[in-house]
Amino acid sequence: MRIFIVFVALCVSLAYGFSTTLPPGGIQWKNCTRPNEYYNCGSACQTECKTLGQQCPIVNKRCNDDCYCIPGYARISTNGRCIPIDKCPKKCKTIT
Repeated sequence: MRIFIVFVALCVSLAYGFSTTLPPGGIQWKNCTRPNEYYNCGSACQTECKTLGQQCPIVNKRCNDDCYCIPGYARISTNGRCIPIDKCPKKCKTIT
């Protein structure tokens, strides 16, 4: 009887674990090519030239799976290609 209870508890635990860890539709991998790499739980903000040095204003409520620029690279624009950070366009200083 004790073995049966342990077996049922194990089955319930496994069923719960699988139902809470997989996204709807199962795992879907993205084909990221260099200088991108895949993160299954990345930041809500991509590293972009225009926002270098700024903190991401979005607090993650869930994991974001996407292709992100490798360290030392940033996106030239939103959804643009990754370029070396030292090749990012220089920001113009505004006089107020």
